[in-house]
Amino acid sequence: MIFLAVLNGQPKEFALDEAIRSFINHRIDVVQRRTVYLLRKAREREHQFEGYKIAIDNLDAVIRIIRGSRSRVEARENLYAWGKGTEIVISLDRERLPSEERGLTLRQVDAILELQLYRLTQFSVDEFSTS
Repeated sequence: MIFLAVLNGQPKEFALDEAIRSFINHRIDVVQRRTVYLLRKAREREHQFEGYKIAIDNLDAVIRIIRGSRSRVEARENLYAWGKGTEIVISLDRERLPSEERGLTLRQVDAILELQLYRLTQFSVDEFSTS
């Protein structure tokens, strides 16, 4: 019996133990890359939810800034400046956030601006807190 497989883009004959070892190494690599990808996506989602939490805690100010802006671009700039320059209510653990992220980041501002305001009702606030 001949075990023929492609390793690093080249066909190669394997002994049984080499074939099994190569397969296991491949599976380990696949699982590690998938885990790193899923962790990165989860951290991005957590970052977005932290922005939502800041927006909900300061809802009146956020709505006032959005309504007072002439365009989406201006609203983005105004929310970002407000988050960096104003002492805002943050009920998160401030020590967990690096100093440059204690306000709203541009990704969080974009997520807030894409959020439909009816989703900030109490029903949806409860929905966010359980996610």
